[in-house]
Formats: sequence, structure tokens, C-alpha cells
Amino acid sequence: MMDDDTNVTTLSAYLYRRAYAGGWNRAHELSQRDRLQVELCGMEVLNPYAREPERSHWNEGFARADAP
Repeated sequence: MMDDDTNVTTLSAYLYRRAYAGGWNRAHELSQRDRLQVELCGMEVLNPYAREPERSHWNEGFARADAP
């Protein structure tokens, strides 16, 4: 049986992977208008997360998907 700490760690890892995947997916869905906005203001304007560490995981997913 898992203890509470293991459950929290597993849940946190899952949520961070979802945030990363959300950023990656968003990078692949960009419209031309969104691309211009990212070029002008940075990817942070599209990030739906207000708090860390989810915000950083989303940024990493977005950046890696948009990299050549």
C-alpha cells in the first residue's frame, strides 16, 4: 500500500507532465496571429499557469516543441 507522501509525489509528477504536454501541444497549435504575439511578447503570454512549478514545466514543453 502506498503512503500519503508517495501519492502526493506521484500526483505532482503527473501534473507536471500534463503542464509540459500542454505547452508542447500549444506550440503545435499556434495560429499565425499567435506566432506573432509570441515573437513580440514571448511565450509567457500564452501560458495558462500562474504559479510555479507548473508554469516552468509548460514553458519547457512549449520551448522544446518550438525548437528546430
